[in-house]
Amino acid sequence: MKNIAPYIHEQFPDQDIEFIIGNNDTDLYSYFKEHGELPDIMTVRRFSGTDAQDLQPYLMDFASYDVVSKYYSYAVEYYKDTDDEIQWLPICAIPQTIIANKTLFDQYGIKVPENYEEYVQVCQQFYDKGIKPYSMDLAEDWSNQEIIQAAAIGLKG
Repeated sequence: MKNIAPYIHEQFPDQDIEFIIGNNDTDLYSYFKEHGELPDIMTVRRFSGTDAQDLQPYLMDFASYDVVSKYYSYAVEYYKDTDDEIQWLPICAIPQTIIANKTLFDQYGIKVPENYEEYVQVCQQFYDKGIKPYSMDLAEDWSNQEIIQAAAIGLKG
């Protein structure tokens, strides 16, 4: 935030922009809603879709805006509500990471991938050797958003 806030203020010098730091959930926005103080722009790195439901009436629909076309269509499907409105966009504030077991790579003489194409090839190589190439803890209801957001990083345009 210490780097982005000055940049945004520089880009929009005539706007009164206040940055409020919350947690990885929608609780702060629910509190603001209860007190009639919802901000104009809300961002949440990770949140539960069910927790965000009480905010739906206050959120704009991005579906008709050009910004949606910058994402792969599958990346915004999860963000559609029952009326096909897109009220959240998959935007991560920090890069997602994958941790590799270097010992396993060395053991099988496989090079650690540096891009998506290599990643797919490496996964297939491990799979062919009977090794599950990737696993993820999907215990939380926001876990699938981690996958969607990571996949959306390859934005079009």
